[in-house]
Amino acid sequence: MSILIIDSDPKECEEQERLLKKAGYAYISSVSTMKDALSALGIEITGNPGATTTAGIDLVIVSLATIEDCAEISRRIKDSFHYQDVPIIVATSAATADALPFVIAYGAFDFIRKPYSELEYLARVRSAIKLKHEMDRRKAREKELIEATRQLADLNSMLVRLSLVDSMTGVANRRSFDRILDKEWRRAVRDGLPLSVLMVDVDYFKSYNDHYGHQEGDECLKQVSRILKESLRRPGDALFRYGGEEFVIILPDTHMSGAELVGESLRSSVFSAGISHKHSKVADRITVSVGVSTMTAKLQADPRDLVELADKALYGAKAAGRNKVIVAKQTHDSKVA
Repeated sequence: MSILIIDSDPKECEEQERLLKKAGYAYISSVSTMKDALSALGIEITGNPGATTTAGIDLVIVSLATIEDCAEISRRIKDSFHYQDVPIIVATSAATADALPFVIAYGAFDFIRKPYSELEYLARVRSAIKLKHEMDRRKAREKELIEATRQLADLNSMLVRLSLVDSMTGVANRRSFDRILDKEWRRAVRDGLPLSVLMVDVDYFKSYNDHYGHQEGDECLKQVSRILKESLRRPGDALFRYGGEEFVIILPDTHMSGAELVGESLRSSVFSAGISHKHSKVADRITVSVGVSTMTAKLQADPRDLVELADKALYGAKAAGRNKVIVAKQTHDSKVA
């Protein structure tokens, strides 16, 4: 506990130090001018009132020549960020006691009339220091609460991200797909835009797992997901792991011809990567089959129809020999023709 005495009378400073040390307060410093006081507190004399250093003062006792000086030093201390919570006690003579409201208005916490008794002096000092301790504890609790709230927010944010991301491949998962599809569908309805979906399946992946093992299978899916993601050029295009070895892609504001080109680009990129697959019936490497569907979103329609169309087109790509891109042909009731 550190106390600063600002008193223009050196004898008064000595007497106050004697009383405080007798009461057990060990860290006491004293100055006799406002300039020395501001210097001791690390507050600039001119310009910005912010503290340049942290002096660690817990209580200030002021008794300068005039009540105006007492008010000014109180104001300067309270204007400093570091000392906003430091209580200030003003010691004043009975002749200037009527001006105390003026000093209180500038930030003083309490006052002592001179001549003061030892009992009153120490009682007011203890009261001020108790207030400082309570304020310090309150700020510490507030800081802990803010930090706990921040950590909880970070944890919740992380949990939300984890719930929407496939832990193995690192791309968005099926749950995220359902949310984004609904959002993009509503946007497409509002703007009268087409929406395309691509279903992508790794060909003969079961044979890959059986031959190379599940660990290599996981690495393969990671590679494929990375290739697919890097092949998407527009910021709005989104890749999701749909389940197992299936991926799904949402292409907002994309007509059928554009979606087919994207599908072919994905298929070609995976083929060109040359991921060895000796037990594939299509090639000596990993290949993918792609089903493409496009609909102009309408309020009365269901976005799940778009997914169903892409899934049927994917089935058609597999039936046609795999490593192919098939586009769903639609009738007026949104069924594959």
